[in-house]
Amino acid sequence: MIEDTILQSKYENGQEQSITITKSISQGRDVRGVGSDIKLGDVIMKKGETIGPAELGLLASCGLSEIDVFSKPIIGIMSTGDEVIDSFTNQSLQPGQIYDANRPLLQGLLSSYSNCIEIIDFGIIPDSENKLFPALEEAIDKIDILITSGGVSMGEVDLVKKWMQDNGSIEFGRVLMKPGKPLTFATFNRNNKTKLMFATPGNPVSSYVTSILFVIPSIRSLIGIEDPNYPKIEITLRHNIRLDPQRPEYHRATAWWDKNDGIFYGQSTGSQASSRLLSMRSANALLELPQSSETLQKGDKVSALLIGEL
Repeated sequence: MIEDTILQSKYENGQEQSITITKSISQGRDVRGVGSDIKLGDVIMKKGETIGPAELGLLASCGLSEIDVFSKPIIGIMSTGDEVIDSFTNQSLQPGQIYDANRPLLQGLLSSYSNCIEIIDFGIIPDSENKLFPALEEAIDKIDILITSGGVSMGEVDLVKKWMQDNGSIEFGRVLMKPGKPLTFATFNRNNKTKLMFATPGNPVSSYVTSILFVIPSIRSLIGIEDPNYPKIEITLRHNIRLDPQRPEYHRATAWWDKNDGIFYGQSTGSQASSRLLSMRSANALLELPQSSETLQKGDKVSALLIGEL
């Protein structure tokens, strides 16, 4: 180290000519031996790990210019409905119309995996067979997973589910959960390749929660992540919560770690209406509440999926 030397003389140009080393030097000091960084047989990366800048450097340092990776799945998103208007068009709403929140929120949800997937936005498609059905056919041919919102409930113009029935194999058509009961999942065979389609409900919270629970784990599996599910924690409630007697509920909540008590606490984000996106704004957890006519009390412990940062 330069700190362990004393300059004795310089050349005319100012460069060092001679120095005195003030500390003894052992043989091999400051010499990096072959294999001292990575030993023969060491595993430098495991299947399912994401390749970032450090990993690229690590692979290059081992002389690897090519490796086998999972192909990037192509994810399509589509909103449906005559009443749905693209907020980016600066178009004023007319009576009976709403701005499309689902495509932007799904794009935001998928952005965490933008280096591992490709995203195609198929826009907003009206509720008519002559427009919706060709759009769905085109989309399913281009993607690995298609996420739609709307068109799967019980209305006369809920045509998405009808198209899925006629062109694919519906694996399930409803889910006993709140929110997101109308969620429909189907598979399609195109050119000897299986395509997946998640038709999420039109209500924004329902679309968001079902995508967290079903779509994201599927994408994580496709890109090779070993454990595709969100982590679970045990939360102690800070207030009472009335349970739903009809369905299990994924209740939006804010969770935090209390270092003094050594436990996670959680509280509801308020009204859990499936159209109320404000209930997701500060939510970093989904409380897994059972179907029951009872009320959970303050201090009770419940399981929760951690979907955001603490």
